[in-house]
Amino acid sequence: MNDPLGTPDPNREPLERLIEQVLREQPPRRAPRTLESRVMAAIARREAVPWWRSSFLHWPLLARVAFLLMSAGIVKLALSGVVWLTQEVRPQPLIGAVASPLTWAERTTDSLWHIVDLSQAVLQAVPSSWIYGVVAVAATLYIALIALGATAYRTLYLSK
Repeated sequence: MNDPLGTPDPNREPLERLIEQVLREQPPRRAPRTLESRVMAAIARREAVPWWRSSFLHWPLLARVAFLLMSAGIVKLALSGVVWLTQEVRPQPLIGAVASPLTWAERTTDSLWHIVDLSQAVLQAVPSSWIYGVVAVAATLYIALIALGATAYRTLYLSK
């Protein structure tokens, strides 16, 4: 063993053995008599939290319903405020701001529907035996991958 400076210390190992032996010969210490009662009191204090500080699912049913109704009311109030504030705004810029993302979304959905139509046409043109064969080969390769991974795990980690 080396000391913190890196120089060898010939007396270190016997000293470590002596300290270990002395420590092992010490009788086990008993816990204080009041420890159990203090631990149980701390657990009781921890469990005695008010219902509003516990999880929402532990709230009383009436409190949960009231909270949900109040939340819905606040959302409605916020939306009403937004509508009231936007009544004074001219609709033309608003329509232009909303219409441009909608045209992009419409183009995207049209493209996706064309891809779906093309996929259906290809699947109808390919014989079903080919599709079954491709699925069988893919399943076989997947099972081989799992077996190879399990074998590698057993070889590398469980053999040590």
